[in-house]
Amino acid sequence: GVIYAHSHVGLCFYPSTVGFVHPAARERDLFGEVVVRAHAAGIAAVAYLSVIYDTAAYRAHPDWRIVDATGREVAADSRYGVCCPNAPYRDYIRALGAEVATRYAVDGVRFDMTFWPAVCYCGHCRARFRAESGAELPTTVDWHDPRWVAFQRAREAWLGDFAACLTAAVRAVRPAASVEHQSSVYLANWRLGVT
Repeated sequence: GVIYAHSHVGLCFYPSTVGFVHPAARERDLFGEVVVRAHAAGIAAVAYLSVIYDTAAYRAHPDWRIVDATGREVAADSRYGVCCPNAPYRDYIRALGAEVATRYAVDGVRFDMTFWPAVCYCGHCRARFRAESGAELPTTVDWHDPRWVAFQRAREAWLGDFAACLTAAVRAVRPAASVEHQSSVYLANWRLGVT
């Protein structure tokens, strides 16, 4: 079964030393108890971790936020805050995945929301694109502009790199564990950055 370790609101259901802990999990390891019970019933335990959609991290670290070309925070009017995988958020969520894989005998990890909810123009994306291409981020969608196409290809590569980084964090601890990234968006349009 898939068991919530970390939700869209960014709270952990176990006493994490890395992440933001749900108040009910400060004194009781809710996630750990369910893992033990699942195994006792002969059910594989797969940890669920929401990535990118992470309200607690979004609120705590304004520089991790996905922003549009005008500098407006993408999730400012949304139900959840969204964090850029090019920001230090990447290291945070990688550490969270490694923590879960280290502390619990999980059979797998499901990283949900591994896609770009919007085209991001945060300082981290701007710096990475500049370092990799020597150019500034284009702000006009123009499939005839080589710079725009390069940016879109970079977004796809960055997302794949982010997913590989999270997968490696889990596999370094649990080589036989299954690792899944949300695949329902694979057939979506270019905006989500999936190849």
